[in-house]
Amino acid sequence: MTTPAPRLLAKVKAHKGLILCECLSPYSIQDKILLAPDNSAVMVFNPEQNLGISSEALELLKTLKKSEDELGHVDWGTDKVGRPYFFWLGSMKTIVDPDECQTAAAFKASDKFVLIANDVSEDGMGAVDQVLAKKVLVAELEKPVAPMWSSGSKE
Repeated sequence: MTTPAPRLLAKVKAHKGLILCECLSPYSIQDKILLAPDNSAVMVFNPEQNLGISSEALELLKTLKKSEDELGHVDWGTDKVGRPYFFWLGSMKTIVDPDECQTAAAFKASDKFVLIANDVSEDGMGAVDQVLAKKVLVAELEKPVAPMWSSGSKE
């Protein structure tokens, strides 16, 4: 007899070099998942039962730079009462850019999660494409611009 797969409360996948964190529960569930009331963060307790991560996303998570602070965009650790958790700063559907985001100082990737396929939804792919398009636009806007007029002086 096979054991049924646990009902995951959150998934973490990757697409085009970005990490997609998605909360599948519309509300907090005691000792399982905590959603910030202002939709600014998600904490998944007991990741080995409640969190699915693709191998592609795990590899990207391992590349995130560590912050010097206790709080980062992503954290993976144990709370003060000993409960393991995975945390991200952002809404129920958040894209984490490894070039821009950092982990908490104590972040340590774990092997305690449910391995899932990296099957990113059409909505997820579209959101990633929008983020990447904005990155290209910002990079173009930040390029130094040659002056349109020259004074002709040789200072």
